[in-house]
Amino acid sequence: ERLCEHRTRQLLERTPDQIGRVERNQDVRNGQPVLAGTRIPTVAVQEFHDAGYSVAELLEQYPRLTPADVEAALAFEAEMRSARKAS
Repeated sequence: ERLCEHRTRQLLERTPDQIGRVERNQDVRNGQPVLAGTRIPTVAVQEFHDAGYSVAELLEQYPRLTPADVEAALAFEAEMRSARKAS
């Protein structure tokens, strides 16, 4: 198997410790907060939620996510909004 194919497959696999966790990595979406093991920004999940999408509908849009991921993204974004209001 070629190295490129192996690395691509690794990107598609998430470890259990990544579920429900937000991370920042300068090499992924320029350091924007994303759900761990994905390239899905927390702000995208928040925008769908703000548009009225239910958790089930969000999971349809992002099938790699779990309810714990959606909860983590919404909690992270709520914390960020709160911090912006306080400053």
